[in-house]
Amino acid sequence: MSAFLQRALGAGIVAGALLGAVPALGQDAAPSDGETVEAGTVDAETVDAETVDAETVEAGTEEATVEQASAEDATEAATVEEASEEAAVEQASVEDATEAATVEAATVEEASAEASGDPEPETSHSAGPALTFANSFFSYTNAVTVHTFAPAAQLSYDPTWLMQMNLTPRFYLTDTTFLWLNQSVSLEVTDSNFDTYNREPLLADTLLDLRQLLSWEGFVFQGQLRVGFPLSKASQAAGRILQTGVGLTVARPFPELAGFTVAATFGYRRWWATRNVPFTHEPDGGSCFTPSPGETPECQQASGLSTARDILLGGLTLNLAPIPGLTISASGFYFTTYGHELADAVVPINGGDTTHEDGSVTHWRPFTYFALAVAYDVLPWLNLQLGIQNSGGAAPLYNPDGSVRSPFSPDTQVFLTSTVSLDGLYGEIVGGDSEDDLTPEERQRRRQGLARSGGSSAF
Repeated sequence: MSAFLQRALGAGIVAGALLGAVPALGQDAAPSDGETVEAGTVDAETVDAETVDAETVEAGTEEATVEQASAEDATEAATVEEASEEAAVEQASVEDATEAATVEAATVEEASAEASGDPEPETSHSAGPALTFANSFFSYTNAVTVHTFAPAAQLSYDPTWLMQMNLTPRFYLTDTTFLWLNQSVSLEVTDSNFDTYNREPLLADTLLDLRQLLSWEGFVFQGQLRVGFPLSKASQAAGRILQTGVGLTVARPFPELAGFTVAATFGYRRWWATRNVPFTHEPDGGSCFTPSPGETPECQQASGLSTARDILLGGLTLNLAPIPGLTISASGFYFTTYGHELADAVVPINGGDTTHEDGSVTHWRPFTYFALAVAYDVLPWLNLQLGIQNSGGAAPLYNPDGSVRSPFSPDTQVFLTSTVSLDGLYGEIVGGDSEDDLTPEERQRRRQGLARSGGSSAF
């Protein structure tokens, strides 16, 4: 029962966020533990972060650096928090990439019209009127691990059912420049593997982007500047202050090929924080260590791996719309996070002091995300998507033994996402712009942004 990406992100694939974290400032002498964030999606992001071989080496090195049993105890306590944060690669990451990768209806329509030679593409829906809210969405996702349906597949039955709600409003400054906000909350319905937040709704980090659309020679470019606010428990435990990032999505629609669209997404994010390891809220008297001789004992460290600071991501999304209202999508993303370096540890030995430097083999930790989904516009403002993904947020690239992790594992999930176009629903209720005068192809292109690939929700 992983913790629904404990913070989710991340969208099984439809939103987009960039992550990172900063050089340790005060308490950076001790090591810290795993990550899945998106502590949750992640984002939290998948609480079942199995550590990579490199991470295993790093964890051992970090523990040796402090060389104190108390520090190792603290490490065990913190594995849950950080594992949930790193392994999930923070929901924001996945989701953001997702949304950008989906290329959102408006963008696709504009590029499609240009590619097909339309003299003047309609952009009232695709772009969005200046100084108004438009193309805003609310999604609700249920994700279940495949092993939940097969009790005999595991030596110890460990079902996982995760729910996530995601809100992504947009406010257009001009017809092609807009502010994008993402906030999600996740909950594991089944018993969590970690009792700390069993059946407790968990908020993800708040993400705010400034995005710019540009069409050129049949391509659609979407640039992104991001700031993230540490609202999740994992980010608060890591002492994070702010996230900054940049991103770029390049999409190429092929209207003549059944609405086929290719989108490539790239991004960088950085978390600025006050420390390099997660801390517990209350001191744990049984897990104290002294960073250096003569210093006050530290009793709040809660993990074994240092927290993520820098995050790089790249991915590819393919969309196909064979008939009006139907979208088939396949997505693949690669994430790599860079954990904080460790401070030198001074250890008293036989009346003298020995200094241990950071001997970690690497601080890079790679993750992947894959999804295949089919979505259909049940109503002009409602889209349902059914799919399968290798993880609720992001899965470690390697198994603990160093072998490459298969896309099909105990963490593999099937998900069902319902996405509501808020402005479409509003127009349906009060009466507004109608799509009755559009051709089926135009209507499909405009709604393509409704199809959110992925079971998480905030990238």
